[in-house]
Amino acid sequence: TKMSMTAIMCLTAAIYFETRGEDNVTGQVAVATVIMNRVDSPRWPSTVCGVIHQDYQFSYTHNGITNNPYKHAKRPADKEALQLAELIAELVLNGERLDLTSTHYHATYISSPEWANHYSKDAQYGTHVFYTAPKGF
Repeated sequence: TKMSMTAIMCLTAAIYFETRGEDNVTGQVAVATVIMNRVDSPRWPSTVCGVIHQDYQFSYTHNGITNNPYKHAKRPADKEALQLAELIAELVLNGERLDLTSTHYHATYISSPEWANHYSKDAQYGTHVFYTAPKGF
């Protein structure tokens, strides 16, 4: 199947803004896997961009900074992070995934969200903890 340019752009932006501080590529792939798990689930929108731009799911989409990583990435380190995010997005859209059923994650540097008490903790990669929502939650 031909990848939509929009899907690549949305997934690249999500990986970049959510994980560019990670020195752990696995953590970045895990975040992208969560997004794809949501796309594959009837409980969320059926497109990558639909999942990412759902209200209040990903902080960078509503915190007032540009959603465009190409405008954001000025420093060499950010440009590198963006190239890596693009590469990961492409691999994940072509079917590379972690073996995770996770549908949620949060960063370790924030206090645990209320929902985390009700979900199964799957793994931690770098600064993100991954969870699977229970059925019907």
